[in-house]
Amino acid sequence: MSNDSFSEYARKLALLRKEISEIHAILRKKKKNFNENQQKIYDFIIAKKDIIQFEIHGNQYFIKKGNKDKGFMHILLKHYGEECDGRLTARNILNMATTIKMGSVYQSEKNDYLSISNTFNNERFMIVLSKDRNGHWVVTYYSVDKNGVGQGDCS
Repeated sequence: MSNDSFSEYARKLALLRKEISEIHAILRKKKKNFNENQQKIYDFIIAKKDIIQFEIHGNQYFIKKGNKDKGFMHILLKHYGEECDGRLTARNILNMATTIKMGSVYQSEKNDYLSISNTFNNERFMIVLSKDRNGHWVVTYYSVDKNGVGQGDCS
């Protein structure tokens, strides 16, 4: 990975950590907590964990740092921020597991990836899951606007 990609990832991760921490503080003031999956994502973002696992409908899903092409690094580099196609907010990222849980699943003909689509507050979210070399599902995630735009990037 180039130094530019790494520095952009570090910048976006710092911004996401700040936003997630602000959301967490607001919840704590209201004497509320993240749900179990939101807490896992929070711990991953603030670097308490290197990998997180969700179990939803009997399937295991993993979020790993990944690289610029898939995984969490891809999500931040390509889809996190206002200037991105397929943009995601900090709240969207916190609710990633809800998209998996509540979404409609489409399996590829070759059985090499799954797409999960869920609409929330009139915004459609897509999760694409591909299997890593260990056979675990690895996540990428983005939003899709009313024109079907969503797989672009921030450049």
